[in-house]
Amino acid sequence: MQGYFDDRSEEWQEGQRGEELQDKIEPMQGQLDAFTDLTS
Repeated sequence: MQGYFDDRSEEWQEGQRGEELQDKIEPMQGQLDAFTDLTS
């Protein structure tokens, strides 16, 4: 999902759709980081 976000234009990223997607990505990234820490 982060790759999709990064591939969009800066205008899109800063718009409502970009902000909504980033709001979804951030919690998932935190969970992924926590899982990675547990398995390391």
